[in-house]
Amino acid sequence: MASESTVPADPAESPLGLSQESASQVIEDIRNFMSDLDFATQQDNFGAAPLSVNMMRRLTILRKRLATSQDKMRQRLSSNNLNSLRRKMITGNPHKRVRDFVKEEPVVKTIDKFSFVAGVSTMLALEYFLLQETRYLPYFYVALMFPLLMARWFLYRKAGWQYFLADFCYFLNWLTMLCILLPSVFGATARRISFVMGHGPLAIAIVAWRNSMVFHSLDKTTSVYLHVLPALVSFSWRWDELTECHANPELEMCQLSLMDWLVYPLAFYAAWQVFYLWYTEVLNADHLRTDQALETSLRWLARSPGGMAAVAKTFCRAVGIMKPDENFDSESMKTKLIFVACQFIFTIFTILPCKLYFDYYLVNVGFLLFIYIACLYNGASYYIHVFSKRYVEQFRREIETAAVAQEAKIEAIAELAEEQASKDAQEQRAPEQDVQELNESTEDPFKLN
Repeated sequence: MASESTVPADPAESPLGLSQESASQVIEDIRNFMSDLDFATQQDNFGAAPLSVNMMRRLTILRKRLATSQDKMRQRLSSNNLNSLRRKMITGNPHKRVRDFVKEEPVVKTIDKFSFVAGVSTMLALEYFLLQETRYLPYFYVALMFPLLMARWFLYRKAGWQYFLADFCYFLNWLTMLCILLPSVFGATARRISFVMGHGPLAIAIVAWRNSMVFHSLDKTTSVYLHVLPALVSFSWRWDELTECHANPELEMCQLSLMDWLVYPLAFYAAWQVFYLWYTEVLNADHLRTDQALETSLRWLARSPGGMAAVAKTFCRAVGIMKPDENFDSESMKTKLIFVACQFIFTIFTILPCKLYFDYYLVNVGFLLFIYIACLYNGASYYIHVFSKRYVEQFRREIETAAVAQEAKIEAIAELAEEQASKDAQEQRAPEQDVQELNESTEDPFKLN
């Protein structure tokens, strides 16, 4: 009697890789064969007497049925393997049907969807406040940046990047917000510092560090707002039609003196630099030394292979400050001094044109348009780079899938042809040979003729 077999519910559990339906059908064919064989042997008392002509015919039929069942099993096995291969190449899962994969909605993080909608909406709101309600633009800036900075603090702390929040761009944004919320304490001088530094190192950083307006990325849009909004807010302070300076530009309070242009902004920058060195090299030195996974601007720049870090490295090697094969080491004093000096020089050069921005409206507008186009261009480059790779990958996957499927189909046809030829050769054997084999396997001394 046929023994009971267990068919795995999951195709992955089947040792032959068959689906449950195919495996069940194969087992059912084998059971039918065994049942017929049982019936034949019981009817003719197999092994106790010479085989009759009816028995010989029945055995021949059973052999053919067995060959047919085996052929069906091989065909199903080849078909299942080919389907699994197709599914794996297209969907990434050998057990997921292509029709189900096509119907699936692409998975996009909810936060990315929200960021895209918020990013586009924010750009529209900024345009409205800048062109229609300029006097309310600073308050919109505070309402926008404060939650973004809180979110960045939470996300960066979780990722071990919290020391980035001590960078200069954050300090200038806090100063700009204090000028808006506490105008009696942070008056005209603080606003001029915000104007110069916002149009200087912060705005140029968008070009230098390739900040990108990528609407679906909360991190990238926050970085753009950090670097461009202080300049936009200070632009509204300078050129708003409701301000006294717009009505009387010759007033002394509306002029950018040498102190307001260079001395006070550089003093503010120097104060930040002292604080930053104390915060990272004294107060949290042990924490940073013991946990190398924590990220700081200095560590990131020291590892950066390109950008401003590469320019600084090339210059230092050229003038002999660094050896030809020497690289930056974020833990060495030399590297720290080099970056402090380079950042200070960068700041000086970027604030030099700010006098023109303050005195000439069209120059100021042209500069802000340049920065705006730069961050949009960087964002467009990001989108085109990412989506073009996916576009090319889509065609590459289709070509590979078609090639693999065709190869598997050819191999399956070749195997079936070989098996069919072998089966035909076996069927051409003389019936006498089959009878001889049966007589040799029995203890009965009589031979069939």
